[in-house]
Amino acid sequence: MNLTAMIVDDELPILENLRLILPWEDMGIEITGTARSGIEALDKVADCHPDIMLCDIRMPTMDGLELIRILRERGESCEIILLTGYQQFEYARTAIRYNVHEYICKPIDYSDLENKLRELTEQIIQKRVTSESERHRSIEMENWIRHKHVTDLLRGEKENLACFPVQSSETLPSADRYVLILVDAEGYFRHSIGWTADQHQQWHDEIHTILKGLTEVIEGSIITHVRKGEWGILLKASLGWETRADQLAQRIQKRLNAIFASDSAMKARIILDDTPVCLDHQIIERYRHCQKQSASRPSVSEWIKSACEYMDTHLDHDLGIDEVADWLGISSSYFCQLFKSHVGVTFVEYMTQKRMETAAMLLSTTEWSITSIGEATGYKERRYFSKVFHKHFHMKPSEYRQSHRIATSLEEEMQT
Repeated sequence: MNLTAMIVDDELPILENLRLILPWEDMGIEITGTARSGIEALDKVADCHPDIMLCDIRMPTMDGLELIRILRERGESCEIILLTGYQQFEYARTAIRYNVHEYICKPIDYSDLENKLRELTEQIIQKRVTSESERHRSIEMENWIRHKHVTDLLRGEKENLACFPVQSSETLPSADRYVLILVDAEGYFRHSIGWTADQHQQWHDEIHTILKGLTEVIEGSIITHVRKGEWGILLKASLGWETRADQLAQRIQKRLNAIFASDSAMKARIILDDTPVCLDHQIIERYRHCQKQSASRPSVSEWIKSACEYMDTHLDHDLGIDEVADWLGISSSYFCQLFKSHVGVTFVEYMTQKRMETAAMLLSTTEWSITSIGEATGYKERRYFSKVFHKHFHMKPSEYRQSHRIATSLEEEMQT
């Protein structure tokens, strides 16, 4: 990382010595200009914007301090080393006010000046590295918040929001408008019934990676996994967006259909909405508009069937509403409403019923210990399992097992 420097001194011998004696190239500094007055320096700074300036104080027409004052007013942030043959306190105080890096008295000790320049170079480079790192972290954070904001909007978890809350003149201007591409894996819910949670996750990760690879070449694009088998891709509606959006939709259609070709149960359905909108309630309206065009969107009954299957295969887990809702890709509150209205019982009531049915089956068909059966149905403490079981069947697990054995013995005697 090479830096640039300018030398300003009205005495030509000193100007030449500074330019020739110091090992500028070895220090990683390029001399981009010299000047013999403040006025000449002002003109050249406007063109080259040096990182470092070596400047004499006393010069005709415009002295070094006046030059620095004007530079600071113009927003020039170059590091300045003042050179002077006059040790006056007023000079030093003014230099401090203008944020001068170093104040060196003539005659110049070139060895000392070289050391100070090397130290200054390291400081500038380190400051730039830190600044760049902070800029990248800031952009990553803004992108993460933007992605979450869009996901929440499309999932219906945020209804009435102003445009994206985190604003940046470079990355997230609030006036930006986007167009939506809805990517739907038609037949996914029917095809994936019976998959384990890991299989679901692996499949979605693979598709998401493919979509990311297709969209990352388009600046300002946002890809979000809305729900199972469904993604929303937002493209910034800048100049030429119509062509970019149409080409991207075609590439996605072709790529996903090639992947789904081995399975007739699924195919890619791509819906391109051609109405640019802000990232607020307008994008929700466009998303719902696209959903209405997608005949393959899973029905509520398919959602509930898939949820019940997922719950039935996770009875031994500490399963919560949030996990199942997230697995479906919908909000927890919406899932609770759907589940109660279609199944007739709450999530907790359903899980308890299924766990008790499984526990009863294991008690009557296996010799497992009551503790093991409790763990297999999601109860880590035997006492709590027995309490829930007793409340459900009005008898203890051991009593249920014994009564079932008696009933089985009577049936066998009657058959003989």
